[in-house]
Amino acid sequence: MARAGQEQGNRHWFTRWSGWIALLIFAVSAALLLHKSLLPQYTLVPLEIIQDIKPWDSLDLGPRANRLLIDPFFIFYPNRALQTAAIQSGRLPFWNPALFTGTPLIADPNFQSFYPPNLIAALVLPVEHALPWLAWAHLTLTGLFMYLFLCRKQLRWLAATLGGGVWMLNGYLLVWLENPHRLSTAAWLPAIFWAFEVAMQEKKPRWAALAGIFLALAILGGQVQFVFIFGLALFLYTLFHAFWRWRDGRHDLWQPLAYLLLAAVIGFSIGALVILPAAEFSSFSQRTVANGSSILDSRWPMQQLITLIAPDFFGNPATEVHYWGAINFAEVTAYFGIVALLLALAAVLVTRDKRFLLTTLCLLAVILLLALGTPLSRALSFLPGFQFLALRRMIILIPFLGTWLAAAGLDGWLRASLSWKRALASLGLALLIMAGILIWSAASLGQPLADNRAAALQAVARAAVFTGAAILLLLATRRQPAIAGLLLLALTIGELLYWGRPFNPITSTEYLYPDNAVTDFLQRDPDLFRVLPLQAGKTIFGPNILPLFGLEDISGYSSLIKGKYAALLRAMDPEVAIGWMRGNENILVMSHFHPLVSILNVKYVLSAEELSAQPELQLVERLDGVWVYENLKAAERAYLVNHVQQVATDRILPTLLSSDFDWRTSALISEPLPAEQAAQLAKADPERVGQATVIKYAPESVTIGVQTAEPAFLVLADAYYPGWQALLNGQFVPIYETNQVLRGVYVPAGSHEVIFNFQPRPVQIGLLLALTGLLIAVVVVVWDYRR
Repeated sequence: MARAGQEQGNRHWFTRWSGWIALLIFAVSAALLLHKSLLPQYTLVPLEIIQDIKPWDSLDLGPRANRLLIDPFFIFYPNRALQTAAIQSGRLPFWNPALFTGTPLIADPNFQSFYPPNLIAALVLPVEHALPWLAWAHLTLTGLFMYLFLCRKQLRWLAATLGGGVWMLNGYLLVWLENPHRLSTAAWLPAIFWAFEVAMQEKKPRWAALAGIFLALAILGGQVQFVFIFGLALFLYTLFHAFWRWRDGRHDLWQPLAYLLLAAVIGFSIGALVILPAAEFSSFSQRTVANGSSILDSRWPMQQLITLIAPDFFGNPATEVHYWGAINFAEVTAYFGIVALLLALAAVLVTRDKRFLLTTLCLLAVILLLALGTPLSRALSFLPGFQFLALRRMIILIPFLGTWLAAAGLDGWLRASLSWKRALASLGLALLIMAGILIWSAASLGQPLADNRAAALQAVARAAVFTGAAILLLLATRRQPAIAGLLLLALTIGELLYWGRPFNPITSTEYLYPDNAVTDFLQRDPDLFRVLPLQAGKTIFGPNILPLFGLEDISGYSSLIKGKYAALLRAMDPEVAIGWMRGNENILVMSHFHPLVSILNVKYVLSAEELSAQPELQLVERLDGVWVYENLKAAERAYLVNHVQQVATDRILPTLLSSDFDWRTSALISEPLPAEQAAQLAKADPERVGQATVIKYAPESVTIGVQTAEPAFLVLADAYYPGWQALLNGQFVPIYETNQVLRGVYVPAGSHEVIFNFQPRPVQIGLLLALTGLLIAVVVVVWDYRR
């Protein structure tokens, strides 16, 4: 009877005071983590970076709070600002002409083009306030969903609440808190498992449909690698459910698999809005993909096991201790609290639900074997999406499954029937495992540990203090379970806040990309042009910042960059001078001027130092320590040539770089023109080149007027990409990939209007699939309720 009453309470948690108290705890904990960033005059962006880059390097904001965090400043705030401006003007942004001569925003998952919470926030909040408030909402919700899942596993209120708090404040989420796409995806993981668990317990497919909606939100959230990992975990979890049913002699083994299939169909149909454009862009991008051998380079180093006990064992970029561990701190952090780890290890001997325990332990073992790069990881090569996976991304499931074990461990300790012998044995086992990890780490690290002994010992000592306090409270639960349990909950959340709160800098909006003399000068030029900031000596603006001021930059920072464009810029300048930019394949910048940038409509060149005399460049201003040069030979945004050369694809770049090639009179294409058009261009008078004038220039539509007495070839200095269509006087005409990266169209003699429109086919198909997925979800829900 008591179990039935608890199940009823789990179904209707919102009618019980305990559920609302848990929600309040999660909301307050998230607010304590984000603290000042939720106030109007602050934001969750590391703006103190500006003092290290021109033209703001005269500012003194003190030492950097966390030198590891750069992406929120250079990628995520600029992306969200672009999206917010577009939404508030009444459109969805599909194309960004301000980076790389144009890039398809719709194909970049990190941009989160269709993620509903971002779209809603863009209507009501400025970017600097939307970022922290969305982080607060996602943390609160993900804690609540974990609580609901653990309640479904029949865990006590304190245990389920502790699980929600541990998950929402785990180290992996905190170190990536300012990267919105990771949090926006990870937040829905417990929601997927909760809805799926309800579907299997109540045998109601509408809950499986809800799991599919949550899966779709995770996909739209933008971290596609997480979705691959979540799908794998949910599939294994489903197999365990089917296995236990088989053990019980039940004949409904098909049901978990059917619910999984329903959730997958709905989730991936709606998620096609992100998956299809991203898959297309990936096929053109510079991004390195994994294979059976190279994937091992992305594994989680085994030495990082020690950081599950002492997260700062190898240092921390948010402290004065130099980080000396593998890769970088954020990429390998899987910490979910020393108190939670103690409970998780103790769960092996005290958990009531042995099936839940065995399922969780088996899932955790598989994930660890995959993340550590054991031979089992090669089996992933048979799964779709494997080539884009980094094994260390799988460590997000360590705190996720560790949370299950920690909650189950506390639930076991709160049992009145738990004997002292078993309780003490569970503590002994937990301490023995932690001691074994410490001893193994000390023995395997050798001299590097000796060189950093003081900081490592300090981190271990801090863990020991919290472990000791947790042990005392656990022992107290044998006499005062309610009071000791509440104190243990407070200790667990407090320890995670104590460790994670300093990691994310909170700065004043006063320093939100301030106005400056350089951009003021460039904004006064009414022409269409692009800018090349030379990243040498000192960072100038940095990638992706100039578009915040309405200026177009041929460089940038993105997870996906068209491979041919990256090859062009790197051929012009193979040696980037600034180290943190040079080592990242997703950052595409130049440190030296090359005359060929003229074909990209580069009118202005910015430099942190005076450049040697070059015939193309003329110094026009020196503002805020930045030399501003005008490129006197820059191409217009649209221009005409009367000679076209068909060249093999692999010969276009060498030909462009050749001193014999003149882009002002000739264009290179790899696909042949129709014979008649080629013949007409061959007969054209080279002295009678016409005029091309940009009439309208918008992100997804460009209109050009052409006047020419001879047949000509129109070159638009914008990126060539599938999905762009051209109309010549209202009739569709082919677009040719021109000069390696640009767009070209043949135009006959006369007066014409050429219109370029961006209508990506994958988005159209994705929209159709998304509507189909929503329709399936609605039909299932209606049918299930009627049933």
